Amino acid sequence: MNDKILTISIAAYNVEKYIRDTLDSLIVPEILSDIEVLVVDDGSTDSTYSIAKEYEDKYPNVFKAIHKDNGGYGSTVNYSIDNAHGKYFKLLDGDDWFDKDGFIKLINVLNKSSCDVVLTQFCKVYEDNKIVAIRFDEKQVGKEIRIGKFNFNAAVPMHAVTIKTDKLKESRVKLPEHMLYTDNIYAAQSFVHVDTIQCDNFVVYNYRQGVDGQSVSDRSLIEHIDESIKIAIDLTMFYADKVSHDMKSRNYIEMNIASTCVNAIVGILKMKPSKKALNMLKTFDKEIKELSNDIYMRMEKLDRKASQVLKFIRTTNYLLYWVFASKV
Repeated sequence: MNDKILTISIAAYNVEKYIRDTLDSLIVPEILSDIEVLVVDDGSTDSTYSIAKEYEDKYPNVFKAIHKDNGGYGSTVNYSIDNAHGKYFKLLDGDDWFDKDGFIKLINVLNKSSCDVVLTQFCKVYEDNKIVAIRFDEKQVGKEIRIGKFNFNAAVPMHAVTIKTDKLKESRVKLPEHMLYTDNIYAAQSFVHVDTIQCDNFVVYNYRQGVDGQSVSDRSLIEHIDESIKIAIDLTMFYADKVSHDMKSRNYIEMNIASTCVNAIVGILKMKPSKKALNMLKTFDKEIKELSNDIYMRMEKLDRKASQVLKFIRTTNYLLYWVFASKV
């Protein structure tokens, strides 16, 4: 598989209901020889692995089914990074899928591009509708741009990112096991050595919403708030220790980490209003400020409603917490 243009890493845990649709979306005859697909079954207790093995048996030069003990999402990504052979690397969750037309376009772009990163649109797919979740400035579309000059107005999640495998390995990003929200670490730390970037306004990734137990649900955000806060603090520490002011990708990394911090704020604000939640908010916000004033201030400047809410809360010395709690 050393001649592949793209390695696709699929984190698969108890997704027997969806995994066929996920893998079928990658079977596009005209580009099949360009990809390798690592389906990393993370200790599933259903038939996820046996289904993935069917695809490996039918397309041995494309699919590889791996069964491992449960280690959480981060462990599947770590495995795939270590074992990727494609020129580029992209993540795909086991209950999501690629748009076939967009996938063909992406492979065509990757075959011609020399950029370190290619960004593409993705959709959030609900039961009754589909929303394009990210768009790029048409003035920048299809061009190779130095990352320091790229116009980012919002954080870019993993769903939009395709990155050169050697840049990813050079970053030495290693995700913690048995934790949620580790994709935020991937989206930030993998860009340490990125110099050039290209964006295209076509959809590749379809991100399924409303799945039971999904980490982005309000219930999950509240139940796992400690993990969300830890990821945000760890990333801010990484920024303070590793990201220099002359790093080419500093602006991008700073924005993504600030967005992760705001996500933690949102989780706290979704909790039942209480003095305990307010103290959690104050403590977390203070810790971020002490670690990095750059991240602290960037949290207010993101192009999202929650950033404006946070600014109001800070301006009133957290008195407006009681107004916005459970309403974001």
